[in-house]
Amino acid sequence: MENKRETYFFTAIGVLVILSIFISSCEKGLKVADPTIDYNLYPLLYDINASWSSDYSQIIYYNGSSSDNYGSVIDSTYGVYVRDLQSDSTYIWDISMQIGSSGLTLSPDNEWLVLEAVYDIYRIPFEIPFNIDEMEKIGSETGPNLYPKWSRDGNYIAVDIRLGDPGIYIMDSDGSNKHHVGQWGGKYPYFSYDNSSIYCSAFPVSGNDTEIFRINYIENTYEQLSFFEEFHYIHYVLPSRNEDFVIFSAIHRGEYGTYIYRYDLNSCNLTKLIDMYAEAWDWNYDDDTILYTYSPSPNQGDVNGFLWTMKPDGSEKTQITFIK
Repeated sequence: MENKRETYFFTAIGVLVILSIFISSCEKGLKVADPTIDYNLYPLLYDINASWSSDYSQIIYYNGSSSDNYGSVIDSTYGVYVRDLQSDSTYIWDISMQIGSSGLTLSPDNEWLVLEAVYDIYRIPFEIPFNIDEMEKIGSETGPNLYPKWSRDGNYIAVDIRLGDPGIYIMDSDGSNKHHVGQWGGKYPYFSYDNSSIYCSAFPVSGNDTEIFRINYIENTYEQLSFFEEFHYIHYVLPSRNEDFVIFSAIHRGEYGTYIYRYDLNSCNLTKLIDMYAEAWDWNYDDDTILYTYSPSPNQGDVNGFLWTMKPDGSEKTQITFIK
């Protein structure tokens, strides 16, 4: 009887601790159900770093894949893929070096593809088939230059630099006038709809976990927008058109795979949209659609995934790239 009383006592204490943590944290929304997945259609293959063209008729992304342990899926080379949504066709820039593995972005006038290659930033005329002889470096030698993003007016390119004075840098479209903006250690830049701000993740003044920041890159000021306690690392942060909420990808403390969340900047409401490995890349503001990678496995190195789209509330999940 005494052992039972002790068990009841410690169980009650545990429940109270859990409730206190829940009440003290931000209000949590409900998770939207994930789609049904045929696991047999997912080899070790991933489509990542996806970006829409300005008219949303094409998707440019990086693909890397290999056969599974049983050899049932034929190996595929790394490459930059251009998927035309109107003709339902895909062009593959089959290249030996991992061009685009850490970011690529298409200019608003659809004339230039800017991408990362071997830790530098390059641009190449967006003409299919691509001519690698026309590719020119516009990044600097100062450390890894990663995850470039065009501003929506085409005037600037933002880039994530990881060494030296790490953080978000912006430069003119030809690579000139590069300078640091925002908080130290900023990563994964993404321009707001009206081009007034850059959203990113960065390290607070004190703390080892990244948070969400908004940078006014014209005045070179910034503000911290989140104060989470459950995330170790935040990836791309995509603001809504009027910037009242964001969609972002994050890794929980003690875990490996990323998940996609919606965070209301006014009410502090946090809603998990994807419960397995997923990463958001771009926002189609015309029809309010998020472009993301989804996989049935929470372990990024286990089974990766294909590109999907969904609404910002997590509804209407639709797969758009497949095994051919």
